[in-house]
Amino acid sequence: MKIKNLFILPTITALLVSNSCVLNFESSHPSFEITEYHVADGDTIYFNDNGQKVGIRILGIDTPETKKKNNKVAKYENFFAQRAAQFMQNILKNKLINVRKLSSDKYGRWVCVVRNYQGIDVAKLLLGAGLARVKYISKTRSNFAYWVNDEWSQKYYDEIIKIQNDAKRSRRGFWIHNEKDVFWKK
Repeated sequence: MKIKNLFILPTITALLVSNSCVLNFESSHPSFEITEYHVADGDTIYFNDNGQKVGIRILGIDTPETKKKNNKVAKYENFFAQRAAQFMQNILKNKLINVRKLSSDKYGRWVCVVRNYQGIDVAKLLLGAGLARVKYISKTRSNFAYWVNDEWSQKYYDEIIKIQNDAKRSRRGFWIHNEKDVFWKK
């Protein structure tokens, strides 16, 4: 009987600790729903909050930039930027989205985990389609834009890296090209 308890106690402790990490994350980063928004590109959404335009930057990803008047873009960048924006519109379908704000970026946009009306993380969908890369997030560099220093963030980072690596191996989306041919900025 004592041996059985030796296995049960650590299991219960692990469950309690992991649940408390999720609860701590969710209580410190509450989510809310948005029904009216505008998809600016593959990794940015805007909505109106009491008359104020608010930008939402999707956590941990970067999509190619669209060609604008004076910006330089890589050989295939504008093409895949358009595909990423269209993909984002297709997965959101102008339906309700769930947003969990984690922080703000240097432009004042909210850095968020965004889930579509089906509850699916849009960053993971974009990464899986090969239309986004993991960017601005690190487990090892505390001076990085989004340093993942808690259990939830580290797990999330590992998940998105795995999805990106799978897209690379499968040569999905822009991964059929060299990264430098898709992204002007490193």
